Amino acid sequence: MTALLIRGATVWAGTAPLPAAGWLTVRGGRIDAIGGIDTPEPNADEIHDATGAHILPSFVDCHTHLSTSAWLPVAGDASTWRCREDALRAVEAAANSHERGWLLFMNMDYSDWSGRKPPTASELEAASGGRPVFLVDISLHRAIVSESALRRCDITSGRGIHGDVTCSRRGTPTGELWEGAFARALRIALEEITRDLEPGGLVALLEREARRHLSYGITDAHDPCIPASLRASMVALCAATPLRVSWSVVSAAGILEAPELEDLADNYGAGPASAKFFLDGAARCAMCLEPAAALALSRRALWLALRRVSLDPLRDLFAARSAYTAGEICSDYRRMTEPDLRRRLDAFRERGLRLKIHAIGNLAARQAATALTGLGSPAQATLEHLLFVRDAEIEAVARTGASVSIQPGFLPHYGPSLLDRGLPHAMHTVPARSLLDAEIPLSISSDNPCGPLDPLHNLRAAVERRLDDGRTLDEGEALTREQAVRAATVDAMIGITGAPKPGLVAGAPADFVVCSGDPFDHRTTVESTWIAGRRAGFGRYHE
Repeated sequence: MTALLIRGATVWAGTAPLPAAGWLTVRGGRIDAIGGIDTPEPNADEIHDATGAHILPSFVDCHTHLSTSAWLPVAGDASTWRCREDALRAVEAAANSHERGWLLFMNMDYSDWSGRKPPTASELEAASGGRPVFLVDISLHRAIVSESALRRCDITSGRGIHGDVTCSRRGTPTGELWEGAFARALRIALEEITRDLEPGGLVALLEREARRHLSYGITDAHDPCIPASLRASMVALCAATPLRVSWSVVSAAGILEAPELEDLADNYGAGPASAKFFLDGAARCAMCLEPAAALALSRRALWLALRRVSLDPLRDLFAARSAYTAGEICSDYRRMTEPDLRRRLDAFRERGLRLKIHAIGNLAARQAATALTGLGSPAQATLEHLLFVRDAEIEAVARTGASVSIQPGFLPHYGPSLLDRGLPHAMHTVPARSLLDAEIPLSISSDNPCGPLDPLHNLRAAVERRLDDGRTLDEGEALTREQAVRAATVDAMIGITGAPKPGLVAGAPADFVVCSGDPFDHRTTVESTWIAGRRAGFGRYHE
């Protein structure tokens, strides 16, 4: 059995990875030995000099929408749009260059456009020459579609659950779709676009996206939203890539809809059986504030409006659904009732499924904790996001025994808006340190393509908490370097299976990533990705 020696590197070894200069050997797909600079190097059949490099346990992304980001090469890029005129010009150009079918654009973010005014369905209809248009927001929780798309998706009125279809004063859909309506329309659009691909085209797109994940040092990836229509393609992907892909089931109606027992699958890829539940949205997150904190945010919005000479901050404030309930000001965008949530969670847990629960706001986090507490401990669940929470919600989650998956990679892009609105003063924002202090198992994930896929970016964001404009957000929630590496590697597997990976220790599977230098140096990149002792991917991937 041949042995490989990698020498001269800084090795992040142990179940709680710590960096030390040294070497490691690989034999039979496992770590054979690890030594420091003062330990004699063993003989090996192959020697790799990694002087200056850092070797980390491979990255685990327990929340990446691989099946959605696979469409990025097919879709138009809307990330550079800054106004609706940009959108309309791009749609018109695409309509002139594509003969038929849907016009799909992704990574649009109109939350900072002037007036927050995206194009309307009628404007898109005119720009596209009557083609169905689907503009996907970067959050994957809303979209803007054309009149033809509305008809194709059978959305002819504002009758949608939870007000998911935005309508004009006359009751006509404007083209803006939220949450469940968005998800159902996206399913229909992608199914029709898939039929226009070459045979095997969807699996080819998925394979390409798997290679992109591997190029970033990711060896284990969990897609939380796989409906029945995608399962065969995901099973084919598992056979075609060394990336260990797993997934959670959602409703056949759409990726943001809660599953029923008939949505259970017979294959979940490389992970255990799992189901996903959405308790709130993204821009429409379920959140509660004490009256004093709500008043402070209102004052902040007024100050921003005056400073910017813009009504946008006030529009955002008054657009939120708010009510005074039980001594709090609540934006109650919860998408499930307490009894319905409890019934579903109980039914799925009885059948041995792990539970993945989307909860961005503290009201949704409270709802999740209450439901899980009623089911008993351990929770066998992972709460996703917990973007805005207070100490009370953190303590409630800790009592359930659930783990939490957070996305610090959001901070550079979204942080300036959150800081300007004063939200970090009202509650913990991306509360990494607070969750660890409460002894809650913590995973760092990407939420790709909503957030950056690159684990090195996400590690640095967790430690630095630096925004694109140079400010920092909620520095008290920063992780140490060692805590960040652990949460993105060994402990990240808790978000998939409920148990950590062993890390770089003798006898463990040889899953590791070789970085060009210190992972917290912004110049550092991934050089190679190893699964069971074999190179599975190289950095700087392009195709």
